[in-house]
Amino acid sequence: INFFKIEYKSKLRGKSYFNPITLKSIYPFGVMRTKVIFNPKSEIIIYPKKILPSDELLKEFKIINIINADEFDGIDEFKNGDSFSKVAWKKSIIKNKKYIKKFEETKKENNLILNLDNYKDINFEDLLSYVSYIVDYYYRNKIELTIKHRDNTFYLNQSLNSLNQILKYLANVKN
Repeated sequence: INFFKIEYKSKLRGKSYFNPITLKSIYPFGVMRTKVIFNPKSEIIIYPKKILPSDELLKEFKIINIINADEFDGIDEFKNGDSFSKVAWKKSIIKNKKYIKKFEETKKENNLILNLDNYKDINFEDLLSYVSYIVDYYYRNKIELTIKHRDNTFYLNQSLNSLNQILKYLANVKN
């Protein structure tokens, strides 16, 4: 046997262990039968399930891109290389000269802080699932994030080690 698959379903997060596994085999023609009980000693860490948070939480952590998030900053004269999609047509027609709309780019916060203690109105298990989703999103998009809970502080960066440290904490933390 080169490969076998074990489906493990658990509704609980945290540390768990496999039960003993019975491996049975029958040699060709049924001449010999073998049975081996395999007792894996490895610990399994079950992370909270990733659940898509509410739109409010997604917006708070800049996961939903808000349409027209850039702030209108005024109108300026058209210059070579400016995008025609930003032409202020009303003013251009009135003045008989091309003008463009200027927008101020909204500032992206580099280091957002997710403090779990600020969300006491959300069921704790649901909150952990939402946090798992947010952490996964930030890790995949290479965005730094700080997570605080009680006296613990974790920093998510591009290293797999930082991700694993946070997920292990989320798997084992008690309310």
